[in-house]
Amino acid sequence: MSRLIEGRDLRRAGRYREAIAVLREVLERAGAEIELVAPLNELGIAMKYTGDLDEARRLYGQALRILDTHRLRESVQAADLLHNLAGLAHSRRELEAAEKLAREGIRVRLRLQPVDSLALSRDQAAFAAILVDVGRPREALELLNEVRAVYASTYGPAHHEIAVVLHNLGSAHAVLGDTDAASDRLQEAVVMKERVLGGTHPELATTLHNLACVQLAQARMQSAEANLERCVAILVSTVNRGHPTLESARCKLDAIRLRVPS
Repeated sequence: MSRLIEGRDLRRAGRYREAIAVLREVLERAGAEIELVAPLNELGIAMKYTGDLDEARRLYGQALRILDTHRLRESVQAADLLHNLAGLAHSRRELEAAEKLAREGIRVRLRLQPVDSLALSRDQAAFAAILVDVGRPREALELLNEVRAVYASTYGPAHHEIAVVLHNLGSAHAVLGDTDAASDRLQEAVVMKERVLGGTHPELATTLHNLACVQLAQARMQSAEANLERCVAILVSTVNRGHPTLESARCKLDAIRLRVPS
């Protein structure tokens, strides 16, 4: 168990390759089949963050099949896996599947008594991010503000989960065309992630990328370029070369530099 916790903590610190090595060791040493579920889930998360989405899907799927075999589809572990599978489908732009998996995960979570309100809030925040991309940003805003209130009452003014909500609020405002509100929320998310995660954490890079996208829409080229450069610098040694955020940031940087005279 201590090595599993070590792998989880490395993953949360953004040290994905180290986390993967530790979690593979945990899998190799697991005894009973059911003991594979937790490290499979953790390894799937780390693989998703590095950009190896196919391997993440395989790992999550294996874990969920084990739970099905042991008749544990109505369990905390199953709800967590459905949450992660929804997030993975969202990353792959498989939006219909993402919404379906997110709804199923929330249904499982609600059937578990007593309901874990924080876990449910995380499910709802992830579902709201999916709603943004399926074209329902106003529903997403309402849900995200509810989640933000729960987090604020639990964690106080600054926490990683609040930063994630701010990031998603920014995305929702951007879809609605309110670039000022989008920029404000994303700037807040950047500041909070820097505070709670540090200035080089890979999760910060995604927010820097999205902030740069809004700044491009506002024709704030210098600010966008600076944030994209920082995004690339963070990700280049942490994730796979084909990671979608890294690729997107590089493409946008190239486009900016082609337009700006030297």
